[in-house]
Amino acid sequence: MRKKLFALVLVWMLSFGISYVNAAPDRETAGALADIVKYEKQFAGQTSVSKSTANRTLKLLKITKQRLDSSGNKSESFWVDANKRYNALVAYLNQFINPPQVAAPQVANTQKPVATHQSASRQQLEQMISQQRVRVIKLGRDLESNIDSIDTNGVKQFQDPNYVAKYQKLLDRHTQSFNKYAKFAGDPDVEKTRASLSTMNKMMKFGREHAAKELAFLGDVQATLRDIEAQLRMIKVMPVPTEPYGKGVMARWLSSVTKFREENLEIIKSLPEIKQRAYLPFHRSTVQEGGPYDEQDVDRLYNWGAGEAEMAEASIKKLSFDLDQSMQMEAKFASEVERFDPTDDYMQVLHYLSKGTLDNVRINYSNKIGRVNEAIEFARLLKQPSYQSRVDLLKKIKSNLANYETDYKTALKTVRMPDPVTNDSDLKEIANATFANYDYIGEFRNLVVIKDKEHRSKETSTDKYDKIDVSLSNEVTITGTRTTYHYEWDEFSVATAQKDEGKYYIYWTTFKYFTQGASTTPLNKWIISNHSQRSEIPESNLD
Repeated sequence: MRKKLFALVLVWMLSFGISYVNAAPDRETAGALADIVKYEKQFAGQTSVSKSTANRTLKLLKITKQRLDSSGNKSESFWVDANKRYNALVAYLNQFINPPQVAAPQVANTQKPVATHQSASRQQLEQMISQQRVRVIKLGRDLESNIDSIDTNGVKQFQDPNYVAKYQKLLDRHTQSFNKYAKFAGDPDVEKTRASLSTMNKMMKFGREHAAKELAFLGDVQATLRDIEAQLRMIKVMPVPTEPYGKGVMARWLSSVTKFREENLEIIKSLPEIKQRAYLPFHRSTVQEGGPYDEQDVDRLYNWGAGEAEMAEASIKKLSFDLDQSMQMEAKFASEVERFDPTDDYMQVLHYLSKGTLDNVRINYSNKIGRVNEAIEFARLLKQPSYQSRVDLLKKIKSNLANYETDYKTALKTVRMPDPVTNDSDLKEIANATFANYDYIGEFRNLVVIKDKEHRSKETSTDKYDKIDVSLSNEVTITGTRTTYHYEWDEFSVATAQKDEGKYYIYWTTFKYFTQGASTTPLNKWIISNHSQRSEIPESNLD
């Protein structure tokens, strides 16, 4: 606080004694002026300075003078004013090194001497014994120590009544002690102690007045902080939307998350000022344990609210990124769909006529349209540049759906049974006889051979490890049994038309006849190794 009082003096001097209208001080002048201000503060209010201190300061001021003289702006008003202050400071210190000699009064011996204020002060000084001087000096040191402590602690602690009472008690005691030496007015040590006592008085007065203003502004800080924490716990945000997006979900979520962010920032906006102005000393006990809020709690609440606001902002960015990725995939698929050929056998199975495909495609397109609609609304609300491209994408997807319905009808109209690779009656007879051995094969028609009979073979092995040894040289030895199986078989495939839930579908079936195999392999008889459903086929397309 004392630094603040000295700063006020400097501001007053700068306001009324120095006028920097024409230009700002250059670096050299500003540095020299900083030194001058420092020493002015050091000796402010002192009527006595030791000779050694004055000499030491004058030596240091020579460096200041060199800095001042190195300026190239000696004609500027700021340099002239700084130089005047330098000369005044040097003159002030010189008086303590070479005190002026007072000439003896020239009066006749018969004339009675006139008692002056100076001779009276010297008489009082002579009456002050060394023990009293020691006590005055110690009192001054105690005052300076208290002043330094108040200055270090800062003005906020005056909001604590116990703190004020402590230092007021010390001030009262110092005042009572000083009054014993008031009769020695004019003594340098007494006047120095008087100045310190006056400084402490001013600091106490300023501290109490400042604290009263701060408390009037802040109100019940503890109640305010409790309310802030309660509000932070109370506000909730709508979860981030996930697919499939319901209609209007983006607008509702953006409204919720934006409000959540703004509410958090609004709740915590007073915390920086509270931290700056309120006295909130550290406490070991937490708020949850019943302790009062301290500065760490203010930081905790601020970080909480700011963190929630940042998370809300991040969730918007994350969803925006996800939607961008999703729209890119939708655009890519929309372009690929245009290359589908409903008359191609493979694409008929893959994209059109497999069981349930039509229903699934319609559901998928409905989800796509809903997804893109919500992405459009998201971009519109946030005024994103992707808005128009998403509108165009929606039109393309709707067009693709209409085209798909047409292509589905084309595929259904053009689908046919595969052409036979052979009309071998023996293979057909084998297929019919083998089908009869399987209960899950129902009625079928239009049997055609789509893969002629061929002979095939293969070998497989299985290893069973009994022991693993690792030598000192890290060589690994594995012992066990390897079983090898040799398979030999004939196979061919047919296509048939079979009903499933009232509709005909093309089925592909592979038959195999094993002559060699594993212990579980059925040998020397025809078996079905694969039976899979392919495309739907209208009965009118069957021969």
